[in-house]
Amino acid sequence: MTTCEPVWQTLYFPEPKVILLYSNSPAPDEYILYLDFGSQGTFPYKVTTFKYLDSSSEQLTKKKMIILIPFELLKLRRVIEKSRTPENLNALQHLINHDILEAIQLNLDAGNIMVDDAIKLRRLAHKLYKHIYSHYEEMKEMNEMTDESLLLDVEIMQKEHDKAMAEKDKEIAALKAELERLKKKI
Repeated sequence: MTTCEPVWQTLYFPEPKVILLYSNSPAPDEYILYLDFGSQGTFPYKVTTFKYLDSSSEQLTKKKMIILIPFELLKLRRVIEKSRTPENLNALQHLINHDILEAIQLNLDAGNIMVDDAIKLRRLAHKLYKHIYSHYEEMKEMNEMTDESLLLDVEIMQKEHDKAMAEKDKEIAALKAELERLKKKI
């Protein structure tokens, strides 16, 4: 009778993070989870936190957390709730133009995201803006500008993307036709 030796395998996991989009109270820098493996024991497992409101759009790009860019709108939520002064509205407009739209475009230009991703991020930002800000009376003019900046460019991007895809489809069709022609020669 032979016994089998245990086979050692390594399972690799991405490093998890707890993403705190909002926090009403100070949050810890890490949480400790206890993993219970039954008869093999219980093990502490540290998970660090990512405090979104303390980050910049540049940090999101560096950390490859681009999908969170629309949540930049949360950064001024409390300020706008309290006071919709011209300065606060200008700060919101700057946040939309710089921290959201420019960040999406820079990531698109750098190849970090595809056109479809950029379109989705802009649409998500628009939905979040509507949810958080559009109901304030003082925001009527801002709502129109935001609709234009977030959605008008999406339509342009979509048309450019569709045109590029149509050109690629033509190239593929031409290559397939050439391949068929060469096969017949053989």
